[in-house]
Amino acid sequence: ISAESGTFKRQQDMSREVGLDVRYPLSGRLTLDVTANTDFAQVEADEQQVNLDRFPLFFPERRRFFQEGSGNFDFSLGSGGRLFNSRRIGLTPTAKPLPVPVIGGARLVGRAGAWDIGLLEVQTKQI
Repeated sequence: ISAESGTFKRQQDMSREVGLDVRYPLSGRLTLDVTANTDFAQVEADEQQVNLDRFPLFFPERRRFFQEGSGNFDFSLGSGGRLFNSRRIGLTPTAKPLPVPVIGGARLVGRAGAWDIGLLEVQTKQI
């Protein structure tokens, strides 16, 4: 409400954001996936857990872009140790992580001869 005229000015935000997911088979066993402006809003929420330990809790990945072909990025060390945790992508690298929007990413997964291939590149907004 404007103090001068006593009228209400209506403002609308008409901006739209478009996302893109593309899957391109490079060969019979090799696939390139590209995502841009990905919206993870429909991802199922995690169950709440109380952590009384100094180590962070592990939650399974629920974002489809990171689930598909995830076996190529599983470098388990046994006894619960993991070298790669895709759940950290899109979070600030701090003790109490905060969400950072994912701008886009690309993933190449599959087999080439006797080799399992997994390449992943994800870009987030500046912190």
